[in-house]
Formats: sequence, C-alpha cells, structure tokens
Amino acid sequence: MAMKILGQYFPSYKIGENTRIFFRRLNEADVIPLVEFYYNLSQETRYLRFQMVTEGLPESKIYEYAEMLCRVEGKGLAIVAYTYENGIETFVGVARYMFEGQATEKAEFAIVLRDDFQGKGLGTYLLRLLFAEAKRYGIEKLYGSMLPANTAIIELIKKVVPNNHHFIRKEGMVEVEINLHQHTG
Repeated sequence: MAMKILGQYFPSYKIGENTRIFFRRLNEADVIPLVEFYYNLSQETRYLRFQMVTEGLPESKIYEYAEMLCRVEGKGLAIVAYTYENGIETFVGVARYMFEGQATEKAEFAIVLRDDFQGKGLGTYLLRLLFAEAKRYGIEKLYGSMLPANTAIIELIKKVVPNNHHFIRKEGMVEVEINLHQHTG
C-alpha cells in the first residue's frame, strides 16, 4: 500500500519484522494528533528540534505551530510518517520545508522523529522523500539551523546528501545549506 502525495506514490517503509511506516501530507485535520506527537517527544528531542527548553512552552504555541504546519499548502510541504494499527494512525515523524516570503527557489527545512523511532533508518528515508519533493518542485536550495549538540541530524544530512551540503557555525548554532541541483552522489 502506498500513499499518494502530489500525484506521486511513496512506498511505505519497514522497520524490523513487523512495523510499517506510511507517509502522507499533513492536512487541516491533523492539528490535534500533531500536538500530541510533539508532547510525546522527550525533553531532549524537543530541545534539539525547537532549540529551546519547551518545558515552559505554552500549549498555545505548540498548537499554533502545529496549525501552521497543517496549513502549509502553498507555503511549503509537510510530510508526516505514521504507523497504522487497528484503524488508528500514530504519528512518529514529521519533515517539512517552508518558503520564506515569496521566494520559492529556497526553503527552510526541519525534521523530527519520535524518540523510539530514531536510529532505525526512518530519518534517512523521510529526509530523502522531502528532498526529492523539494527538487521536483523546483527548489534549488534548502537550509536549516540546529544546535551543535544535535549530532544525529548533522550526520543524517551528511548521509543523505554526501556531496552537496555546507555547514557553517554561527552564533552558537550550526547552519546548513543544501544545493539540491548538484549531483547527489
């Protein structure tokens, strides 16, 4: 079974013997499950993703962010990774890119996985999907910023685009720029 995204089917991804992950675009009905997904992340994962301690982050802020991602249509793309059991979807990862203003040739990207789904190849798969969609859409450059402590995402980027990433340390952060139209090795 495959999910249809922008007229394209994404194959599902298998983890271990019996866990299958499916992918689709986030939509307006996903706000509450997305908020729940964020609350199910560990403090550390939330800190690495949002670059701030989210212990005191008001629920309204998380909700606003979730709402924005679910209505990203025309301003970018958000892909959710989920398991499907007994008719219930459970979100386990989200990857997105968003345009800044009117420019559509470059976009900012981010990815976050639920803790128990990290280190299983899902991040690599999800990021490849996101980058392929961005390239197909005509985006030339993706960029993102992360904490230097977030070695997992830094290694992930090096693995997914071994030859066309450029890291810069800036104001206590690591910024990356990815050129999607170079040979992707």
